[in-house]
Amino acid sequence: MLVLVFAAMQWLCLGTAVAQPQQFATRQQGGTQAFAYRYTDITGHTRTLQFSLYADDIRRGNAEFQAWNEPQARAAALGAAQRAAQTFDNPKRQVNVSVSGQMLKIQLVGYGNAINPQFGHQVEDTLNTTYESAVEEYAHQHFYLATPQGNGTTSIQPDHPRLAARYAPAMAPVAQAIAQQIPGASQSPRAFINATLSWLQTIPYSELMDRATSNGAGFNTPYGLLLQNQGDCDTKATALAAILRSAYPSLPLAMIYIPDHAFLGIGLPQGSDDFALNTAQGVYVLADATGPRLMPLGQINDKTKARLLAGQTTILPIP
Repeated sequence: MLVLVFAAMQWLCLGTAVAQPQQFATRQQGGTQAFAYRYTDITGHTRTLQFSLYADDIRRGNAEFQAWNEPQARAAALGAAQRAAQTFDNPKRQVNVSVSGQMLKIQLVGYGNAINPQFGHQVEDTLNTTYESAVEEYAHQHFYLATPQGNGTTSIQPDHPRLAARYAPAMAPVAQAIAQQIPGASQSPRAFINATLSWLQTIPYSELMDRATSNGAGFNTPYGLLLQNQGDCDTKATALAAILRSAYPSLPLAMIYIPDHAFLGIGLPQGSDDFALNTAQGVYVLADATGPRLMPLGQINDKTKARLLAGQTTILPIP
């Protein structure tokens, strides 16, 4: 029998408080939502940032990503397994499937004790595979990744690369507003990235688990980050990726994970002071948008660096 543990991953992000408090305002104006920020960047300069997004787009975006619904996911997977079980039925015998706790239970009714072992294994393998695949499909439909762990469990986390690609077009007004701060931004990705990092790092940090102030999922889409003006490490990394993908469509990007933390890898030439990862997909210079510490492209804290050097790393390229 296969045991599935639906354990949504929570990113306990790292950072130290050095950024100055940010001034933030937003209001709806007709069919748009206007955003205005005033903050101090990493160079000590006071910056202002203003842009508008379509209010209907924000509402739809916030509705499409919700906290992981384990009972609903399990019910969908059980339904798929039950339909698959019917293919083994005949008028005298049937295969029943149910879930007890997190255990998929398979019962062969009418077969007595003389069950062909090969047939029993075929039934079990087919239904377990169907169940796993249904969980993965349910996750995909709701912008999550379901990853079998090889020990009978499945980890669940937001599909950050897909969400970043999904929101890249939506972040075009944000990218354009940032680019106005950077003369020649189209020829200077590093300056644009550092300007974006300074802004994102000043957005207040939150683990996003309180349903009174967030969706309770431990993650917000870029729309949610902007509207609620709060986010954690993977929320900010996804927003950074969406903005960069909008500004630089061909720039290699990847989500980088270590235990309890997430940030972005960017395929730019490595500078002399940059910390970067040399991977099978190429060299990624690291960018940590979490804050509240203001860190430019290529700088990460010592704890993160130690974990990376220890090889505790997962890399997911962003399309």
